[in-house]
Amino acid sequence: MTPERIGKIIRRIVYLFRKHPAHRALIALYLSIRWQCLVSPRARVYFPGNLRIGRGARIGEARIWAHGPISIGARVSLGDGAILDSQYPAGSIVIGESTAIGPYSIVYGFGGVRIGRQCLIAGHVMIVGSSHVFERRDIPICQQGSTGQGIIIGDDVWIGAQCVLIDGSSVGTGAIIGAGSVVRYKINDYDVAAGAPAQILHSRPGVMPSRTR
Repeated sequence: MTPERIGKIIRRIVYLFRKHPAHRALIALYLSIRWQCLVSPRARVYFPGNLRIGRGARIGEARIWAHGPISIGARVSLGDGAILDSQYPAGSIVIGESTAIGPYSIVYGFGGVRIGRQCLIAGHVMIVGSSHVFERRDIPICQQGSTGQGIIIGDDVWIGAQCVLIDGSSVGTGAIIGAGSVVRYKINDYDVAAGAPAQILHSRPGVMPSRTR
């Protein structure tokens, strides 16, 4: 199929989306063709115009709410049941290439969430880039709004199953977070941390690259 023919098909699909609400299978087909990736026909994608997907990415039966921009890098794997929600009004999510996000993990991007390249994020992980305001007692917490500092995860990070990353936390390049941990603050490059709240156990051993003159 020629590029001109593919472009014509994409323009036709976009026109149909603007005229009528689209079935999720049609949206998945459009995204798969548009970005040269694989999106499950059972995935639920809302506001696909705010979504960018890298070539070769694989999106399972996930739910993606792209109120704000969401960028999924090349060769990313998003497991069944996972949720990406950039959150209104100014949230965003960026996922680097070759990162794998396990089944039923949740990423809320209200304050901005950036996940690096070649990361391993296991199932049932929660990455929450927002927090509720609770200063007042005279009105319910649910009516006081939210704040968002955001979360940054470096490259080559391994986050174990059922971890929670709290708004304002960060995980450095090459770090490892043990299963079931709660990350509240900064984890430095190549640290190994675990617990609730997460505590630094040690740094990863390894051979540093030699310097040549």
